[in-house]
Amino acid sequence: MKANHLNALQRDLKPCPFCGGPAKLSPMPNAEHWWKVQCEDYHCGGRNWSMQSPELAAQAWNRRDGQA
Repeated sequence: MKANHLNALQRDLKPCPFCGGPAKLSPMPNAEHWWKVQCEDYHCGGRNWSMQSPELAAQAWNRRDGQA
């Protein structure tokens, strides 16, 4: 995955629907090819389900699908 593409996906993420904080797109540890988006506010914990690509994870976050 090209860094510029990941940076564009990160930049286009909507704020957290729970607290309004910034969100972060990241790969799942120990799970190659799985990605998640989560709120960067330690006290919030907002996140989406893991998806099989960074594009799917970002789309789900921005649609507010698969929130936990």
